[in-house]
Amino acid sequence: MLKKFFVMFLIGVLAFTATGCSLFGDDDDDVAASTTVVKTVIKKPATGSSNILGNLKAGIKAQTTTDVVTGAVVTLTLANGSVFTMTDNGNGEYTATVSGLDGAPGFIIEARKGDLLVQNMVTDLANTNFSAPIESNHLTTAFAQVAISAAKVLETQTGVKVATLEDLIKNVTSISIDYSELKRQVTDETNVLYESSRTIATIALGSSTGEGTSEAGSSLLEKIISGNFTDVTDAVKTELATGLNITVGQVTTAWTDTVTTPMEDQIPIAAPVTDKEAIDKAVTTYLNAFLKMVGGSGLTTEEKAGLSAVMTEDFVMNGKTKTVILNSITTDADDLDRFEGGHSLLKVDDNTYMVHIAGTAYLKTGGSIAVDSTTEGYAYDAKSPAEFKLRTLEANISEFPVIIARQSDGSWKVSGNRIKIDEVDIELQYTTNLDLSRKHTQFWLQLEDTTSFPVTSVKVSGPNMPEIDLTKDATLADSNAWHYWRTETMGVSTAPVKHTAAYPYEGWTYPSTLHQQGQEYKFVVTFSDGSTQTFIHTVPQIPSGYAPYDATNVTVNVANNKLQIGWPANTNTSLFDSYYINVWNHSDGGDGRVLEQDITNINTTSAEFALISTSYELIPGKNYSINIHSELKNGLSQHAYKSFTVPDPTEATAVAMSKVLDNGLKGVAMSAQSVNPPVYSGPVGSLRAAVSVATSLGLPSNTMFYDTYTAYAPEPSMTNIFELPKNLAMGIALHLLQFRDGTDAGINGISYNTSTGLLNALPKTMNMLVVVQQLTAGLNMELYLDEHPLINSSTEYHLAFGGNGTVTAQLGSEEIEIRISDSMVDVSKNTAEGLTVSGHGLEASLYQNGQPFKVAGQNVTIRNGMFDTEGLITAYLFAGEQNIGMLSRDETGLKLILLDENGHNKAPIYIQ
Repeated sequence: MLKKFFVMFLIGVLAFTATGCSLFGDDDDDVAASTTVVKTVIKKPATGSSNILGNLKAGIKAQTTTDVVTGAVVTLTLANGSVFTMTDNGNGEYTATVSGLDGAPGFIIEARKGDLLVQNMVTDLANTNFSAPIESNHLTTAFAQVAISAAKVLETQTGVKVATLEDLIKNVTSISIDYSELKRQVTDETNVLYESSRTIATIALGSSTGEGTSEAGSSLLEKIISGNFTDVTDAVKTELATGLNITVGQVTTAWTDTVTTPMEDQIPIAAPVTDKEAIDKAVTTYLNAFLKMVGGSGLTTEEKAGLSAVMTEDFVMNGKTKTVILNSITTDADDLDRFEGGHSLLKVDDNTYMVHIAGTAYLKTGGSIAVDSTTEGYAYDAKSPAEFKLRTLEANISEFPVIIARQSDGSWKVSGNRIKIDEVDIELQYTTNLDLSRKHTQFWLQLEDTTSFPVTSVKVSGPNMPEIDLTKDATLADSNAWHYWRTETMGVSTAPVKHTAAYPYEGWTYPSTLHQQGQEYKFVVTFSDGSTQTFIHTVPQIPSGYAPYDATNVTVNVANNKLQIGWPANTNTSLFDSYYINVWNHSDGGDGRVLEQDITNINTTSAEFALISTSYELIPGKNYSINIHSELKNGLSQHAYKSFTVPDPTEATAVAMSKVLDNGLKGVAMSAQSVNPPVYSGPVGSLRAAVSVATSLGLPSNTMFYDTYTAYAPEPSMTNIFELPKNLAMGIALHLLQFRDGTDAGINGISYNTSTGLLNALPKTMNMLVVVQQLTAGLNMELYLDEHPLINSSTEYHLAFGGNGTVTAQLGSEEIEIRISDSMVDVSKNTAEGLTVSGHGLEASLYQNGQPFKVAGQNVTIRNGMFDTEGLITAYLFAGEQNIGMLSRDETGLKLILLDENGHNKAPIYIQ
């Protein structure tokens, strides 16, 4: 973010330039001769409402034609008053042979046709290319009018009165306007210093008919300037009144009065020759030292002494004193590699100037950023100012301009920018809440003070914003930051949490007409010594179509132990500042910031962060929010908000175990459906060897009888066992039945007569054992039924099995095992409901890689679980004797609901 690009100041090795230039003409090394052929081509905007320009910016964006003006009366006037008539070549080009250019400060060109007046002013003859036509158009006309207004601002300082271009060209050297800088400001489409005068010139040109000759009367431009609106059309009057707040129909409004104000429309001044060398030397020493420091290098003893010598003792810049700056020189570093550009001066009085810089900052990362303190920095109008004003919302280069003043001993020293706070931050955010699918706008407000100048209060006000107080929290890591705060209950917690917030917290619904270019927001800062400073930030022109992100083009994912983010590329290339990523957690209170990063490459549209680094940790299971900003240099941002939960390895394992258990219990219930109990009635018999049992006994065909069933290892003492056929399709790997006569000691069952094929007694009860195995599901479960009365109906019965066993699965390289120690499985059949299976009373222990699964050092168990053929219905999770959550099924599926540290439900995690 450029406003924080420099740790302390943005500076560079700057060449001092204050000479004139050939304005709006091509530059080369030709030197004017005593007699010179001068050519010009006259151009104007096309007529017609669709092409009439409302302001100069549209013209700079090439929304004009290249229509040339023929049949005009064109004159060239030298500073000494000599006038040359330029001949019309019939194609919009005019030529004159001019003498007396040697040593002349410049000349002006005027073209008149009807109510059209096109003007041009050339001040650097030595570097003007006279071999090609000098183009005179709406830009040169606007510049000429701006130059007049600039000269009027300087009148009190120079004593030179300027009313016309002829006056101005005669006094170029006396007025000492830096025409190179003035030209740059006039032609810069983002500059609004001279919006009024440029608008007047453009409206006049775009509205003029261009018919007739110069004898037709005064031009439309001259009528507007003089306030004579008699012959001005209603359309032009309306356009002027809308753009300049001029009351039409009256001639009392002088256009120059609406063009400039001392603070906002500062005029570049060339320092007197007698002071130039001393000012240049002090400024260069100051800038060179800080360029080296900001680049990460310390200063030598001599360099540090040189810097100290050109700083006043009461030096203040962004809340830092001279002592603070000199003591921090060897430790500060930033991404700046070098700065290429120039500086200019604004005259406060004969002994005081403000130093502006403009150029390109080259970064160590390979990128570059254009900076210009004349349009991007604060404007102020005194040696000890109390009010600072921005033409945009963000101070991209708040460290400049600085003041340099003549000291009592005649030396020139820098006293800083006199700003006693570190930074004011106001950002107009066009926001998408991806969680709520809601778009809105908000202001982010922040002010940072310093220990050198303690602040006692910060009040902010502006359109649609009642005066609000910013406050700070001394417990925060960056406790010098003053914020707008919100106190609320986060999630299901009952404890109120104080955290930083944007204003208004709920935002203004988008689209909104609340935000208009020119609206001002004021920060009034009161310091502990009772003094105040005011910072005024202005809503800039909002780009056409500027809107919040679309929910479909922003992604936030957590995968492979990384937070992964994606967003669309910013389309406002000329205004682009940076992408800014901020992850925070408001539930902890304060500003909640966990990590943040600026990305200055406009082509970067994704980023990822490890969940754990040396400077932060995204805690598993914790909920965070992420802000993604696509920021412009003027304080606007497209902004997306989304919350996310860092996957907890414990939770991930719990989810995996829940899936495994759910699938296993579903298999148990579905397998139990195929258990068909025998419906027995038959005579007495006996048996001493394995044999196939007759179906007349009421048992399925292929049922085998064993006097001693030694094949069943877990219960080798069992005797007189019937083995019913397996049903592998249903997962039944073993199905055993034992008839009991009710008189034995609980060991022996009823025997079988081999000769008669009959039982030797009538059974009273039966035992049943069913082994359920589904190897692909990791299921190995035993269902057992003890001393159950015989079933005498195939349509009405109820079997109550006890159960135990295991469900296992692989989760990557992790082996998960659920050891079921107890469970009841009821198999019921009746004519009303048919066959149903339900499980209840499930108790189980969890294991991971053969070791007990623990939470907070306690073994995790599942208690009081219920299930059916759809799988798990409900169960409670315990760590030791502490309830930590539950599993529950509703119409949406099975979900895991864990408890937070306060015993409240966290957001459910859906298993299915």
